[in-house]
Amino acid sequence: VRVETDKAVYAPGEKAELRMWVLSGEESEAAPGAALVHPDGEVERISLERAGDNMFTAEIETKEPGVYRVTAAENGGLPADEELGGISFIVEPPAR
Repeated sequence: VRVETDKAVYAPGEKAELRMWVLSGEESEAAPGAALVHPDGEVERISLERAGDNMFTAEIETKEPGVYRVTAAENGGLPADEELGGISFIVEPPAR
């Protein structure tokens, strides 16, 4: 699984655009499980929408500053599962 966001750094309250590809070589019938780990350690499941043959997307609302981690895994994308892919991004206030 390949996971990308549209950029690496976001402002608080900005929406991160997530893209996820299943690279199995065959058309994927279902989206992989995905989860978002917030800077405070809270884990939230992400609902992915099909955007192409093996591509899935989601919008993630950012809140507090810090490092966020998106994981894709077999059983719901939770960090304790065997991770298939992931990406981290930063949320911080704009520089003055």
